Amino acid sequence: MVNSSGDNSSPFHLVLPNDPHSSVNNGAILKALYPLEIAICSISFIFNLVTLFTLHHTKNLMDQFRLSLQLVTLGDLVFVTVDLFYSVTIVQYGDIVEAVQPQNLGCADEALNDLSRHLLLLPLLSTTSVVIVQSLSIVKPLQFNSIVTKRRVLFGMALAVGFVALSYITLHVVFLVGNMERTCLEHFYGGYTRVSALYLGTACTAIEIVNLIVYAVFWHKARVTLTTGMASNTHQHFRRLQVTVGLLMGTILLFWTPAVVMLFLMVLMYDNPADISRDATIAHQSVGVVALLNPLMDPLIYVLRISEVKGGYRRLWKKMTNSCQPKPKLDQNSETISDKMKTKDQRSEDSYNTYL
Repeated sequence: MVNSSGDNSSPFHLVLPNDPHSSVNNGAILKALYPLEIAICSISFIFNLVTLFTLHHTKNLMDQFRLSLQLVTLGDLVFVTVDLFYSVTIVQYGDIVEAVQPQNLGCADEALNDLSRHLLLLPLLSTTSVVIVQSLSIVKPLQFNSIVTKRRVLFGMALAVGFVALSYITLHVVFLVGNMERTCLEHFYGGYTRVSALYLGTACTAIEIVNLIVYAVFWHKARVTLTTGMASNTHQHFRRLQVTVGLLMGTILLFWTPAVVMLFLMVLMYDNPADISRDATIAHQSVGVVALLNPLMDPLIYVLRISEVKGGYRRLWKKMTNSCQPKPKLDQNSETISDKMKTKDQRSEDSYNTYL
């Protein structure tokens, strides 16, 4: 049965009826929230798109590491694109409070909403691959090229994309089998959204725990590696990589933990619709906005911490500025004295070469 109380959710926000005893209007929060979501997604889209081109122009960067960064950037780009489409769909309706009510936008908003939630996994898995690749480059520097090959990185990328796509399709198929007569909204509100949120929250939690274990092992191994005798420039390079991995782990904890909280709050709200407080609603919306900042922070870390990527940005910017500058056109009748002298010298040189 379709829930008609307004439980339509963006990837990060479960919209609920206003609390009559509260001075805070959920409608006012929504009217500020969706334009903010559009602004964040738009900036993230441009930043990640430029970063994707930059990585293509980056030199002196390991191919394995470059591929991992490209997967993270592509995952962030796909995620913010879908969420941007969803937010624009809501805002274009005119009345945001009415737009988020079931059936007002048909099922397009629910489909985009659901897809964007599943796409949360792709950047998280991609960031995990970067953490693993950079960790191995420090703790196993001599065996790195034999352990981490381009083929293995590409295979890992394919596994990540396949895992996200397969889980998305499987969940829909499971709920559609035997219930083909249901409408689109009945499918989403008939238990699918709750189960998918529970699955995604559990999956994100498991991936975060794996990242913490990998990072703990890496940190211990890296300390041993960095204390051994090595050249000062090599030691400085490894130390910089170690800090970069730490920052990537920080983004996982800082931005994906709110996403996990958001998903489990969705489950609690669907299980107890009568006991939902205004504070729970605002908390759900707030942690969702924090999670949206992750696609914006990933490229920023690459620019600040990885000199090769920074150089790629410079080359891309130089190429863009050169292409925008108009090329000077010379009129045949307006040769300068220096041009004529060059022409005369060139003729003399040509006749000399002919003589030889």
